[in-house]
Amino acid sequence: MTLRRKLFLTIALIILGLMAATYWLGGQALQSRLLKEAEIGLLSRGSIIANMARPFLGTAPASELDRIAQNHGPQIGARILILDPQGRVLADTFAEPELEGATLEHREVQVAQTGTATTGVRFLPDDGWVMYATVPVLSQKQVKGIVFLSEDINDTLGAVSAFRRQLLGIAALAGLIAAVLSLFMAQGIVRPLQLLTAKINDLKQGLLDERVPVRGNDEVAQLGRAFNDMSAEIQRQDQSRRQFIADASHEIRTPLATIQVLAEALEADEEMPRSKQSQFLQGIVSETDRLGHLVADLMALAEADDAALMAAPENLDLAALAHEEVERFQPLAANLEIELTLDPSNQGQGQGAPAYADPVLIRRALGNLIQNALTYTERGGKVVVLIREDEELDQRPAASVSVIDTGIGILEKDIPHLFERFFRIDKSRSRASGGTGLGLAIVKEIADLHHGKVTVASEPGKGTTFTLTLPSSPQV
Repeated sequence: MTLRRKLFLTIALIILGLMAATYWLGGQALQSRLLKEAEIGLLSRGSIIANMARPFLGTAPASELDRIAQNHGPQIGARILILDPQGRVLADTFAEPELEGATLEHREVQVAQTGTATTGVRFLPDDGWVMYATVPVLSQKQVKGIVFLSEDINDTLGAVSAFRRQLLGIAALAGLIAAVLSLFMAQGIVRPLQLLTAKINDLKQGLLDERVPVRGNDEVAQLGRAFNDMSAEIQRQDQSRRQFIADASHEIRTPLATIQVLAEALEADEEMPRSKQSQFLQGIVSETDRLGHLVADLMALAEADDAALMAAPENLDLAALAHEEVERFQPLAANLEIELTLDPSNQGQGQGAPAYADPVLIRRALGNLIQNALTYTERGGKVVVLIREDEELDQRPAASVSVIDTGIGILEKDIPHLFERFFRIDKSRSRASGGTGLGLAIVKEIADLHHGKVTVASEPGKGTTFTLTLPSSPQV
């Protein structure tokens, strides 16, 4: 069964249930009200007749009671029977011989004998529905007699039946209208879902620019917005993947093309001087080394993308880790004639800077930052690594490591693109040093993995500061 049919049947059943309840409750309410009015009216008339009959009960001849019953019965629209305390008939509006002197044992008569007025509804085969009312005739709190009234209520109940028929007609018409409206309501709910399903199928076929129109702010609209956001994110990721593949292909093709040209030149010129051969071979080695760095960075980036399966965070001392990385890069810094130091005034030294992270990944991120600083700092420059432990990250305690250089700096327009894959500030400088344009992208991936952040501040011609901030404890 389709969702539209389920919604239609559910709404229709609810409406039909409400109509049935309205039909039954409305009829019952009207019947109760009309019967209550008939009871009050019949008891009031019975009290009047009781007051008229009181002086003649037990003393006057029966003819006076007959006169009251026969004269006033037609006037009040009811049959009057006047009974003695034992329920024996003394007078009757219709003067039926078979009732003269008969004793009535109706429930209403028995209640009246206790001194209480009451009513009752009966169905008689010949007369249909009638209402009885008995009113005791009291004298000094003693029952001297009983006034028994009988009134035809077929017209009253007929009015109730007519009202119910009208209500049934109205309910049927309203039910028909409601059924049509429920069909449109079900269609209105299902149609966006059908459209969403179609767009999902299009998305499965690779049509990533598919979106659904969204109107309103109900749950279906929220689902549509969520789909549009998801589709946009998938499209963005797909574009990023395509761009990454294109950039990676280009980066790999460039050293391969250089190697091919150099190798072909060596093969074609057998009489090439040894000095030139050595130069060409050195070029091949350099490009091969660059290709190896590129493959290593691509693997590192893939590991960062899939870091949920690889990361093993633990409590570590960021200051100690930074000290080890500074020592590791000292030979390279000395070769480049750059002073690389761990700032002696940093707050983490001596007492440590606690962080909760994967030490392998943090070494890679910090190593990339130091390598990047050495690459873009001129000979005679300085690179300082600074640790702080009193940082805050999303209102949680954190520690940070900053790499500060006196290099060429970064133009403001380039800063937003620094962490994009294969982005280079100075392509000639980074290529010459074996840079791949992936180092900062890897740092950003590692920072995001640890719910941390990496920031940059720079002034062209004066230097750059990269800061990696990490939480000091696990995220709750």
